[in-house]
Amino acid sequence: MFDYKAWILRVPKYLEYRKKIRNANTVTREIRESLSEELKKAKDETERQWACSEHSQQYDILWEPIFVIQSSRLVEHARELGIRVPEFPRRPEDEGETWNYSQYDAGWYLTKEATVRINNEITQVMRQRNDEVRKWITVFIALAALLLSIAGLLVKTKAPDPCPKNYYRSDSGECVFALKPGAVPPPALAPQQKPSPSKPLKP
Repeated sequence: MFDYKAWILRVPKYLEYRKKIRNANTVTREIRESLSEELKKAKDETERQWACSEHSQQYDILWEPIFVIQSSRLVEHARELGIRVPEFPRRPEDEGETWNYSQYDAGWYLTKEATVRINNEITQVMRQRNDEVRKWITVFIALAALLLSIAGLLVKTKAPDPCPKNYYRSDSGECVFALKPGAVPPPALAPQQKPSPSKPLKP
């Protein structure tokens, strides 16, 4: 059964999440433009590395909280589909191939490799489920067509003959008048003979 209450509670969180994404994209463009300008003004490699490090930190402060939200949503979806996801490490120092710790959000987010792997597994499971649904739909359609065909044969209505009463259909398909049983056909009329002109009497 669909949980409407839970869905309604998720709507404000989703709208807030989309707002954070839009803001992060805007700020990221500003960070890139600023970094490009500073790299042009940098006099040596040390200044370039310093500028990259400073902007990288700004990027992490901006995006790591969003990564935490995205990872939480992805893990929840994967577990609903029965996909096993490694648990969070116990300490921030125990980061590995699956999880990274965000010091700006005090939360865990998936590494790029783990995100790609889980997304691939979700795609495979969803494809298998869709194939199963399509298979049952095909079986249902075939069964419905079979039942309709059988019903059409059992409840076949015979259309009335358009020929009127006392008529029958000939071999050629035409409606021909038929005599009732015991009826006598009317006598044929003899062709009338024209009176011959009377011969004149001889005197």
